[in-house]
Amino acid sequence: MEISDLDTFVTDSARPDNGFRRFSDWVCRVPLEGVTTGDSLLFFPEDRRPKDVIDAFGPIKGWRTLELGSFEGAHTYQLENMGADVLAIEASPASFLKSLVVKNALSMKSRFMLGDFQQYLTETSERFDFIFAAGVLYHMRDPLELLYQISLRTDRVMLWTHYLSEEQISGWPSELKSRQTVHGFTCDYHKLDYPSNWGSRAFAGTAAYCSRIRKQDIIDGLKAFGFSSVRVVLDDVDHRGGDPAITIMAAKSADLFAGTQA
Repeated sequence: MEISDLDTFVTDSARPDNGFRRFSDWVCRVPLEGVTTGDSLLFFPEDRRPKDVIDAFGPIKGWRTLELGSFEGAHTYQLENMGADVLAIEASPASFLKSLVVKNALSMKSRFMLGDFQQYLTETSERFDFIFAAGVLYHMRDPLELLYQISLRTDRVMLWTHYLSEEQISGWPSELKSRQTVHGFTCDYHKLDYPSNWGSRAFAGTAAYCSRIRKQDIIDGLKAFGFSSVRVVLDDVDHRGGDPAITIMAAKSADLFAGTQA
């Protein structure tokens, strides 16, 4: 579906799957009979990243939760089913509309907003009990700035992101490396241009390039910005996406994790 298609009327009889049929490129399998969607199991327990949040922090019922990048609304759905009060921000108009189709079909209560979440974090004065950031950090031009802005808005964060291995860094062109200092923390950025023939912008950032960083720089950056307790839940060095990936839970103090005393 192209955004220009929104200028045309739907002449089919109203039916529950019409919203789904407007898009031919669903990635996720939506838990609803009678609709044709994708194969990825992000709506289901097989994708355990939302469950990892419960394991780390305990019940999240009633938590004001900010999700960075809703994609097709799958993690939003899981977090809502765990009791969270979710605001999800998505920059891709197509993914935003898919999220709304899913919200309507599954009678979800979560709110979705269209826009750049990094700009939102910079401008808002709101604070959240928790921020869920899966699949977004490695798309940022300035990943440290995102970590810093997250630190201003919550005491707890979940990050799932790709990172660069030392082997990858050793072969990175020197002209695409730069030393960056952001709010007092310094590390190397490794520029990665998105291919001009990229098949789907849904899997890219809002700019033509991103900056990748080391795993340890992600961890140390979180600590520098106030997340004194950082736990690596999973370090997948052989991730099917090609680059290694990591799941991190971070909190402003250790007693914010489940099983600890204030």
